[in-house]
Amino acid sequence: LSKSEFQDDSAPECAIITLILEVKARSTILPEDIEQCLLYLHQGGYRLCLLVNFGEKPLGVRRFVHTVAADREKRGTDEKRETERREIDECSEV
Repeated sequence: LSKSEFQDDSAPECAIITLILEVKARSTILPEDIEQCLLYLHQGGYRLCLLVNFGEKPLGVRRFVHTVAADREKRGTDEKRETERREIDECSEV
């Protein structure tokens, strides 16, 4: 939340942030661990995920942020592909 989202100066001093904390105990973070975090963010509607690996020395920490703009951009790309598919299907029916 920011002060610009409020009509007056009643903005809170701090904001509540919901995050996912994914904990592992492996020698290294695997690509599957990263995919899992990204899936949680995308499907769960969360904005922030911390992947902490206690098996690494020093402690392994990865931070993932889900942005709405990136989601919109991906969705726009998917919609464009779907439109192209429809156009190809329509042309092949003729």
